[in-house]
Amino acid sequence: MFGPNRYLAVAGAVALLGAGGYVWALKASVATLRAEKAVLSAELATCTARTTNIIEDRTSDATIDAIPDADLGDVPDRWLRKK
Repeated sequence: MFGPNRYLAVAGAVALLGAGGYVWALKASVATLRAEKAVLSAELATCTARTTNIIEDRTSDATIDAIPDADLGDVPDRWLRKK
């Protein structure tokens, strides 16, 4: 009933559908990887900012800690308490 040309046409159609499905799956994979890259880039930027803040805080603390106690002067108790 079916000639060899029909089998070739069906095989070609199946191959095209398979290739189309494969390309669609690859595009979905690329989209997922791009989204993951954006998330990782944001996390890395956050970590960089945290590290910068910690370094700046330690530098500021070191500057204040380097002041000798004798240079701080006496602070009256009333300054610490509410009136």
